[in-house]
Amino acid sequence: MVDLKDGRVRSRHGHFPPWRCRQAHRRGLATMWLIMFGPVFLVMLYFVVEIGHLYLAKTELNNALEAAAQAGAQRWSEGGTTAEARANAYGYAQANTVSGDPVELDTDEDTTEDTDDPPANPNNNVSCDGEIVLGAVNATDDFDANEAPTGALQFGVRVRKTVSVEPLSSTLLGISMGPFDLSGDVTAACATGDTPRLIRLNSFTCTSP
Repeated sequence: MVDLKDGRVRSRHGHFPPWRCRQAHRRGLATMWLIMFGPVFLVMLYFVVEIGHLYLAKTELNNALEAAAQAGAQRWSEGGTTAEARANAYGYAQANTVSGDPVELDTDEDTTEDTDDPPANPNNNVSCDGEIVLGAVNATDDFDANEAPTGALQFGVRVRKTVSVEPLSSTLLGISMGPFDLSGDVTAACATGDTPRLIRLNSFTCTSP
């Protein structure tokens, strides 16, 4: 029957019918589950979104380094100096962004001009760990930073970079998140008069100047 005071359905004995009680019970269970597992679902959602964010940033970094390595190798193979090859690599990297920030490379060019004390490395590499390292690549994709590319050897440019990427949220449930460091390492080789190609190094030889 219907209670004329509040319009709610009651049984003949004045109690709510069983189906109304079951509905209230279900609502209570749903609220309890939401309270218990809601934060867990939110954390899982955060990590899914954050992983996607980092994956995109890693892809952007690889694209920037691939463009830089190929541009540097091509310019060097066309008769450009080591400085021009590095400048080309730098420019192409900077034209790309990771999470909105330009990719800045250290050119690592040994600019020593003293003819009595020339650069120790024939390709003017400052160090073996530089972000732009030039060297000679042979037919089996062995990279030698201590040898100038002559004869059948190709012009090789290895580009490496580590960038810091800020998370989408700096804190999660009171826990500080990030920043995250992402690294990329790309090498390109180019023969004179040919187009540059990305290579997977078979070996890397370099003696620090």
